[in-house]
Amino acid sequence: IWQVAADREYEAAVEDAALGGVVGAETLAAKKAARPVSAKALLAAKAAAEKNGRDGEALAWIHLQKLVAAGKIASADWSARANAVSPFDFSITEADGSPVRIDAKSTSGEFERRVHISFAELIAASEGPRYDLWRVYGIDGEGARLRIARDIAPLAKSILEGLSLPSGVAIDGVSIDPSVLTWGEEIEIVRPDEPIE
Repeated sequence: IWQVAADREYEAAVEDAALGGVVGAETLAAKKAARPVSAKALLAAKAAAEKNGRDGEALAWIHLQKLVAAGKIASADWSARANAVSPFDFSITEADGSPVRIDAKSTSGEFERRVHISFAELIAASEGPRYDLWRVYGIDGEGARLRIARDIAPLAKSILEGLSLPSGVAIDGVSIDPSVLTWGEEIEIVRPDEPIE
């Protein structure tokens, strides 16, 4: 079946594996007789995921600018644009002055695809200020959809507390099934006619 038609499960597994996800790699290994994954296909999936990440950040920025213009938040800063190794993509100040960090996790696929969070992001989320996860998904030429998980600190702390690594060993990140988080309602982001600043 995977050879005959595009399969969302296959596409999600390739994307997850390209980002280093164990679940995606295991899914592909179980199906390898039906449709093997070439090194070229895996590299293309990784490049597509990176492009989606950049595009998703830009779409999240569009939404943040609308929130600032409407007075729903006081200010927004695109932290990752100034510092590519920032453990969050955006830093905002809410209308009441509260600081919030935001990390946008993007895919052209479905909302249910696994979310990859780096170890540095887990640490930042666990330490405060509030750290929200923005799931930008269904990215296409028109825009994308967005759902927000507010304050992922409890999950980040739980993951970090559960790790007991020997000296000299570090992990790069984790992949998370979106169903373990509580998400807000879906928001539509429409691309503007003019380029994003």
